[in-house]
Amino acid sequence: MDFIFNRSIVCPNQTVRFNPTNTSPTNWIRSDSGITVISIQGYTVSTNNDVTGIFLRAEYIGEENVNVINRRIIETYFKNPKWDLLIHISKVLGCPINLVLCPINHPYNKSTHNERKIFYYTQLDEKNLEPKMINIDELEEIFARFRMRRFRNVKPLKSASSCLECYLANDSLSHEKSPWPGDIDGIIFTKNVPQAIIEYKTHNLKTPISQEYVGKYGKEDWRRFNVLYTLMRKLNIPIFFIVWGPNHDEVKIQIIKEENAIDGVIMTNKNDFSNALISILN
Repeated sequence: MDFIFNRSIVCPNQTVRFNPTNTSPTNWIRSDSGITVISIQGYTVSTNNDVTGIFLRAEYIGEENVNVINRRIIETYFKNPKWDLLIHISKVLGCPINLVLCPINHPYNKSTHNERKIFYYTQLDEKNLEPKMINIDELEEIFARFRMRRFRNVKPLKSASSCLECYLANDSLSHEKSPWPGDIDGIIFTKNVPQAIIEYKTHNLKTPISQEYVGKYGKEDWRRFNVLYTLMRKLNIPIFFIVWGPNHDEVKIQIIKEENAIDGVIMTNKNDFSNALISILN
């Protein structure tokens, strides 16, 4: 039994100008920096602007045996030193941690499309390892309940880290869609205390990173932060909007402490990224 996390795939029937990458600036943070970063694959925000759920996700390869899967969950999540940090976030937000496990490439296999192949763990902890087997329609309904709504218009997803995300955004047969929740690129911790929310922007063009900024492309630029503002208020920490590119050495960090406003800007490079974060946090 293997779990697959965060692949970089082009969604079926979609084309991209630049191939997606698994690399991120988080990989540049030195192990001796005192900084720890956790990422969250999804979180839901209700119509009341409450964070209602944290969602972890993995694709699996191998037999659908609950005992085998549960042992893998214990090794992957509960024995991970970052698990306690995630528990801290869930307690501050007052919402449960949920886990969604689905077969790799599901649900694009037509023969098993709507079978109950998804392992869904609600309020995940070591004392609650009894999954519910659900199908793709039932998963959509779960997200709709957590959000208290569905969406008529969902922007097509060109690339993603799982086929499940692609399907929910692009190919769901539901009249009103319920896509996979937005992710959190990272939450920075020092001494087990959350310090900032990370939002990455990958810059693939040849133009300088220094010329990129929030608002450059109009109000649409700021819309990506609407749900992040809810997190920012609940956790009482700033957002670090970090622009980087696989073909660039420079990195730009914009600090957001209030809605629709830039509080500070730091220019750095890949090799000095850890030191730049440390200087901001201090």
